[in-house]
Amino acid sequence: MRVLWVVIDALCVDKVTPELMPTLCELGADGWSGSALGVLPATTYPNHATLVTGAAPSRHGLYANEVLVDREWVAAGSVGPSVPTVFEHLGTKGVTTAAVFGDQNLVGVCAAQRASGHWPSGGVAPEGVPLGPTGYAADSATLAAALEMDLGDHGFAMVQLDENDAVSHVHGPDSPEARRHASAVDAVLGELLEPYRPVWSDTVVVVVSDHSQERVEHSCAEAFTEACSGEFGDPAGDGETGWYTDGTCAVVRTTASASDRVRRRLEAIEVLSEVTETAPGVFCVSGGPGVLLGLDWGQRGDHGASRCRTQVAVLGGGHGAVASLAGRLGASPIDSRSWAPLTLSLFEGA
Repeated sequence: MRVLWVVIDALCVDKVTPELMPTLCELGADGWSGSALGVLPATTYPNHATLVTGAAPSRHGLYANEVLVDREWVAAGSVGPSVPTVFEHLGTKGVTTAAVFGDQNLVGVCAAQRASGHWPSGGVAPEGVPLGPTGYAADSATLAAALEMDLGDHGFAMVQLDENDAVSHVHGPDSPEARRHASAVDAVLGELLEPYRPVWSDTVVVVVSDHSQERVEHSCAEAFTEACSGEFGDPAGDGETGWYTDGTCAVVRTTASASDRVRRRLEAIEVLSEVTETAPGVFCVSGGPGVLLGLDWGQRGDHGASRCRTQVAVLGGGHGAVASLAGRLGASPIDSRSWAPLTLSLFEGA
């Protein structure tokens, strides 16, 4: 049994067409193709942590790209998930595992140090590695690392391709550049699958995205920051409430005793249209369509709000289990918590 996960960061469902992504569409035609629902916030690190643990942020603890620790917002990758991952579960069964990430911070986010092998080593991008538009490894570099690791020799492998997210940030998810990159990443997917062809009858492939993106406006980020500063003070908080902005959402962390009071204060901020408690004392908030709450660096696309929760979800491969899995996926709604338990079920008895 070989299971391969490929996460195409920020891939939107509308890009999955035979014209743009023939490899992905062919994979789904032989198995199952649809969509899943990500967790809030619709950002990379909470959703990757959910993918590998099968748990919501309220359980794995990575409720934003940064989390509040001792009155300081720190990178989620420096904290890691608080529950076991698919790498750990499979390791106890003697299944070898591998992880290759274009975004090096995902090594910590996914606790991939506990896989049999991972890249980039220690979650540090190698010096001189080709980079995409936002400074993470280009898909060509990620592909080269994946091929060098001989992923097909492992029972379970996970690859994250980051560049689609970068192109959509810079040019917008509905831009010609984003459409062209969808075809480019589809070609990379084809190259990732090629080493599995000789063992296709023993292979299950899952291709997902972690979130989508939306085109953004640049009018409300400063207004929201000013409102939060007025309501809650410094982002690190006063020991009770802290806030963190990211793309088209923001996350507010408070104590359980202050939760109701903080909700009322958030609902009074005019630029907000949605306030959702994602865990006790943790709120994900957003404005209207395209309203940017986080850092404004001139990007044309971003994500974080619930509008960006939709994930691409495709299942394929030649293993006999694919047909039964496709039936299960088609019978009920799925979300980003579905893939870890589904994968672990394939190795039951191993």
